[in-house]
This record gives sequence, structure tokens and C-alpha cells, in this order.
Amino acid sequence: QIINNTLTKNVADTAGGIAIYKANTVVLNTICWGNSAAHGPEIEMWGGTLNATYSDICYGAAGIVIDSAATINWLAGNIVTDPQFADADYRLSDNSFCLGAGTMSVNIDEQIYTAPISDFAGSARPSPAESAPDIGAYENPFDGPGGVRLVPGIYTTIQAAIDVAEEGDVVLVEDDTYYENIDFK
Repeated sequence: QIINNTLTKNVADTAGGIAIYKANTVVLNTICWGNSAAHGPEIEMWGGTLNATYSDICYGAAGIVIDSAATINWLAGNIVTDPQFADADYRLSDNSFCLGAGTMSVNIDEQIYTAPISDFAGSARPSPAESAPDIGAYENPFDGPGGVRLVPGIYTTIQAAIDVAEEGDVVLVEDDTYYENIDFK
């Protein structure tokens, strides 16, 4: 299990970020971005299963190199966007799309995987308390990128995002089917 980690700037011959060898691996709330290797810069697999969910993986599923029989399950909540680090410790900037884009728990094959209640620095997760956790090792005190309301990343419904949006904000909705009545006010 790789949960709420930030894997970046690693250099290797193969598998710059994550190497999976005949293992069943869950990657949850994790950033795997900007690693380098001649073969498999972000993730390389030699058999096994990868369940990736609520993570930011450079190049997405297409960037995962499979060297032998392996299975990739690209599950809900994944994003493929520059995490926008704010500093050399790889904390997220206030405009990162990783803010509030994680989940506190997920059920994969009847197994519950849970995010830790504090981040790498010991700060409470999620922050703010009523929001979704950030993707990565550190929590940012904001619940989402400035002016962007993510559905379902931060808000569970389109209406909930509209209700808190201010003039100039953007409500960004993941491609899916939503059944709700919307009041644009």
C-alpha cells in the first residue's frame, strides 16, 4: 500500500517512482510525478496488480510500463496534472488541483484502505476538517485550488459546488452522469 505519499525527482535505471514485482499494490492519495528512468519513469510493473485511485500520476495509466503479465485498475478520482509544488519540501501550492482531491477511505475488492489522520509534518488530515484530504504527503490549509470547485473531488454534488462558489470561480465537473436539479441562482 502506498497511501498519501509524494514520489518525485527520483532517478533510476528502471521504475523511477514505483516498482511493482508480482505484487498487488494500492496507490491511494499519492503523487507520482517528475521521476526519471530510461524505462518506466513513473511506474514499472513486472506482473501483479496496481489499483490506482485518487492519485496524481504523471502521464496517467499510459505512463505505466508493463514488462510482463500485469493488471492496471485505473479507479475513481485520479488526476493527471502538474501538482504545482510550492517549495523544496514538495508541499502543494494554493493553486494545486491536488488540494482536496483525495479521499479518507476507499473500498477495493472488499478491503478498506484509509488515509492517515495526519500528514508527513504531523498536521491534521484533512485540512480544513470538513473537506476531502489532499493528494500527497502534506496537507494544505485550503480545501481546493483558488477559485476552482471540483466535483466530485471536493464536492459530492454539482449543486454543493455552486452553493459555495463566488463570482469568478469555476465549477469543474468530472466526466460522468449526474442526476440532480441545479439552481444557478
